[in-house]
Amino acid sequence: MGSIECDARDAQEDYTLWFSNRLYTWYVTYPAVWEYIYNTTKSTAGKPWPVDTSKFLEPTVQGGFRRCIAAEQPDLVLSVHPILQCIPLANFMPKRPPRPIPFLTCVTDLGDGHPWWFNEAADGLFVPTERIKDQALERGVKPERVSVVGLPLRQGFWEVDVSANNKARMRERLGVGAGGRKVVLLMGGGDGMGKLQKMVSALSQV
Repeated sequence: MGSIECDARDAQEDYTLWFSNRLYTWYVTYPAVWEYIYNTTKSTAGKPWPVDTSKFLEPTVQGGFRRCIAAEQPDLVLSVHPILQCIPLANFMPKRPPRPIPFLTCVTDLGDGHPWWFNEAADGLFVPTERIKDQALERGVKPERVSVVGLPLRQGFWEVDVSANNKARMRERLGVGAGGRKVVLLMGGGDGMGKLQKMVSALSQV
């Protein structure tokens, strides 16, 4: 296999015009707004315009995606966000393979995938679990285009020493877990997450 040059680009934030490029960053900071949008778009996905919000938002994002493709000139596009699924395929590339630039999707939801992930026109779909694969098939993605591969991990996480001795050494090095206390790692998304203090307080009561 030859070498691969991989560049990560945020087509919406870096190439889409204001205010569309700030919209996602704004509403994810408000849990109630995010919950409403997430649940609403799940129930309307696949319905005609303008009920399906993805179709309603296409005009605000497609220009940015076009500018991104023109600037980067990729040989392949790998999308890792549900928003950038139907929009590029509907507005930039032919709906069915083969197409000039192959379009692949890597689903990063573990338990329940938002319907926007599952675009049957994508050339390939990488999913983390069999459950997510089943959801993709229910949404019309052909079985031969779906691969269960787990979540993508940085190479440093591929082989981790989980022995008791190494755990003790790391706890001592980090200054945590003294006196046999349990250690919990709380993580959020790339844009962070709110109410961390409340979550920590709730976990401490478990």
